[in-house]
Amino acid sequence: MHDIDAGKDQRMRKGIMTNERDYKILHYLYYGPAAVSYIFFIFFDTDKKHKKTRWRVMLRRLQKMQDANLIQIIEDNRADDRILILGKKGAELVCNVHSLEIENAWTHAGKNSDFYHDLTTAQIARNFIFNAKDEIEVNLEFEHFLKKVQQRKNGNINGLGYPDFRVHLGKKDNEEQIYDVERDCCTIGKHSFEKKLCSSQYPLLIVTDTMQRVKWIYMNARELQVSRRVFIVRIKQLPKNIYSPFKCWSPPNTEEITFKIGEE
Repeated sequence: MHDIDAGKDQRMRKGIMTNERDYKILHYLYYGPAAVSYIFFIFFDTDKKHKKTRWRVMLRRLQKMQDANLIQIIEDNRADDRILILGKKGAELVCNVHSLEIENAWTHAGKNSDFYHDLTTAQIARNFIFNAKDEIEVNLEFEHFLKKVQQRKNGNINGLGYPDFRVHLGKKDNEEQIYDVERDCCTIGKHSFEKKLCSSQYPLLIVTDTMQRVKWIYMNARELQVSRRVFIVRIKQLPKNIYSPFKCWSPPNTEEITFKIGEE
């Protein structure tokens, strides 16, 4: 479902001949930024005895991809790693190969360069995409795309609270299931969070960092008495495969419950 033999469709772009691995990197970055070390581990760390050589190979390749406007390499002063973001040319290429919506591609740096939020949000999004079983069709819409769609409908997005992304899960002969996902990094206050809790009827998965924040979100959701289902989980409790059962908090339950995506 997610793999394509891009090596058979090589294209010259400003001196770079794109290959199968390039296409896979671009597809990976479509769903958000990634640290260079992650890209190395996933796509280049194939020879355990020659890591330094493989690292140099990766850096040369990434530089060529940046020179061809396929990706952006961004320095983050608060981290020891560089950050990769999909470039506009790369977005065009990967959307053509995978039939993806180009306006949904993540080609921007986060607000105030909040790469911790962006990196973890992207990783959760990729968890949905790349861990789905073959019989499940997964479509994902990021916040910036949801806002564009709303603006085209009536031009007004004021007063609305958008999730970081919305996931559509479809199975053959079954009704589509939709989830909103919010990556909370304690950077928004009560009023903004209330808008996110109340602006949709879809089940909302909130991924946060600390138990203290879990309690704060839980109390806000209970006070508002929202009609939608809300599931709150610490990021450390979220399984690597998002489709596996996990423990979370869900008002009005006063104890932890076990929840599984796709069974709502």
